[in-house]
Amino acid sequence: MSSTSSVCKRLCVRLFNRKSIINYIIISLSSVAILFGLMNYTPSVDKMRAKALDTISKMSTSEYFKEDISTVNDIKAEYKDKLKQQILKQDLSKTVSKFNKAVSKVKTKPEMIKSLVKKLEKYRKDIYSDEDKESAKELIHKFKIGAKEDSSKEALKDRYLDIEEQILRFKTVKQHEEEEARKVKIAARWTVAGSNEYPFKLSSDGNFIMPIDMNGSHGYLTGKWELDNTTVTIHIQKNTVDENYKPYDWIFNYDEDADTLVGTGQFAGWEYTKY
Repeated sequence: MSSTSSVCKRLCVRLFNRKSIINYIIISLSSVAILFGLMNYTPSVDKMRAKALDTISKMSTSEYFKEDISTVNDIKAEYKDKLKQQILKQDLSKTVSKFNKAVSKVKTKPEMIKSLVKKLEKYRKDIYSDEDKESAKELIHKFKIGAKEDSSKEALKDRYLDIEEQILRFKTVKQHEEEEARKVKIAARWTVAGSNEYPFKLSSDGNFIMPIDMNGSHGYLTGKWELDNTTVTIHIQKNTVDENYKPYDWIFNYDEDADTLVGTGQFAGWEYTKY
């Protein structure tokens, strides 16, 4: 019994002497450090690094507008070495995050062109007639081809605004619907405001007729009318009294709020109301 006790005492002394305790502490701290390293350095670190470095390798200055070339070079110079040197996941994650933000602020030529084409395509989808849609499609193609030759953002912007202006001239579905609603209002009998002079009728089928008296003869002016947004154009095609009559146009602006036709040209200052 006493021998057993003696053995235990010697074992305890050997296990728990100062030197052994220090060794245990060193081993424990080393294990924690290794564990921490394993937790912070995983295969995902290499993937993160590789992806960022791959992005840098593809950042060719020829893909950017001249205004951004110096910025691109600065990004590459600042982050290339950092990405290669950092080992811990936490540090690398922060660097990659900053790198991605810096890159996102500088668009390549293809990215910018694609973004602008997307806007033009959105306009094209809103166009009413198929013929105008096809014309817009050709304009967009023209923009894509020409934009590749632009070396500056300013040149690209000018090209885009020119094409955008042309496409926006085409009538949209909404404008067509609004125009059709106006046609219903405009198809009526009209006369000079405050009098019964020079009356005429605009029919819903697009016909125009106006009674006239010339040299004691009673007859009519006849023709067609059309609406473009708020501009009413009356095409006078025939004078039943005068066979030598030459066709010409009358142009009015429709004031939707007042429900009146306001004359232009030879009718400038005249206002027509319904009767």
